[in-house]
Amino acid sequence: MVKQEVIEFRQSDLGTAELCLEALRRNYADPQPEKLSTDLVRGNVVHAAIEALGQDMIDGKRPTIDRMFNAAQLSQDWYFPRVHEDGWRETQEKTELIIMNNIEAFFEDVLPELSVPDAVEKPFRHLLYETETEAVYLKGTRDWDDPILGAVDWKNPGRKPAAWELQRGDIQSTVYLWAMAQEDGDLDKTREFHRVHLINGDVDWVTIRRGPKDYAALTEKVHAMVQLHKAKLPVWPMTWKGWYCSPKWCDHWDNCRGLHLGDKPWPAST
Repeated sequence: MVKQEVIEFRQSDLGTAELCLEALRRNYADPQPEKLSTDLVRGNVVHAAIEALGQDMIDGKRPTIDRMFNAAQLSQDWYFPRVHEDGWRETQEKTELIIMNNIEAFFEDVLPELSVPDAVEKPFRHLLYETETEAVYLKGTRDWDDPILGAVDWKNPGRKPAAWELQRGDIQSTVYLWAMAQEDGDLDKTREFHRVHLINGDVDWVTIRRGPKDYAALTEKVHAMVQLHKAKLPVWPMTWKGWYCSPKWCDHWDNCRGLHLGDKPWPAST
């Protein structure tokens, strides 16, 4: 009898695969410590503040902006001492100001559009498909399950992304809405994923719709990744195009392309 292999992909794994398959392989074969940057601090701190507020709402407490600021301060106190020496994209003072602006924007402009959440930071792990030889699972953590809107997710980018690119190629929305369909059993329903960008006090709200055709395409995409995984290749295809393949963003740069180009391959502006 053939032993069935259990294969799991995180939602973030699928996102990494979009950027560079070899980076994904190395995340498992040769994991490197994450170089904490002020960009990551900004996003993580705002997430922590929103999570604290959402949990208060679930517990029946009145939401206040002071609760968000207090949660943010605790989070900042933990993160800032751990920022990597190469991770200071902004000063601490400027990063703190952006965090405060984004919290105020969320509280004033986003929160009024939301309901008391069913869950915040909701983990999931569901079977995508199985054969005699493998059982493939997808897992992740949803930011905010809204009883009316559906899945709502927060981003803290430096600039506004192109909505058409998200509508066409965003994989996080597909995975999260597929997971919600697994949980309530309605696989035929078209659902909405609300991607909220908090950009230094401005709000950009993109609504992405996904349904059964998207879930079928997701299954095919993951199946292709499973075949790559099972091939046991010593290296996967590398992607140089785009922002990710650089010493600034990829934790594997030093042991990959950086072996040939060094740690400062281009002018600082690139």
